[in-house]
Amino acid sequence: MASVYNLDKWKQWAENNTRILGKIKPNGKIGIINGISSNEILIITIIDADNVKLELTENTNSYNNPIVDLLFDIPEEYYENIFENGKFKEISKHISDGTISGYNMYSEDELFEKGFTFFMSFIGLSFSGARHCKTNGAC
Repeated sequence: MASVYNLDKWKQWAENNTRILGKIKPNGKIGIINGISSNEILIITIIDADNVKLELTENTNSYNNPIVDLLFDIPEEYYENIFENGKFKEISKHISDGTISGYNMYSEDELFEKGFTFFMSFIGLSFSGARHCKTNGAC
């Protein structure tokens, strides 16, 4: 089983997905957790269109004090396929079938300003004022 927070594998995955991630403005942050009560969070920070910074840290993320812009809760059993496939479409597939959950930590306007609109539409997420994202539904 692939390690949930394997930084080398996530770095390779991010490099494979710069076309999508690069649409997010610099300093945009995506969080990856394994379970909503996870003690750790992997933060992918956009540096520029071709580069990201990865950081594994204590999960202090909350709606009142967010440390990321968009959060994905990915169950451990899906990491191996995500890394093997190497493309964002593997995550999109699991978002679509409901096995991966997404949460916006900021308002639609704030995420728009940070360049998340294209990224979210590419993976099949949209807004409706709620905090929980659903494919072709609400975020």
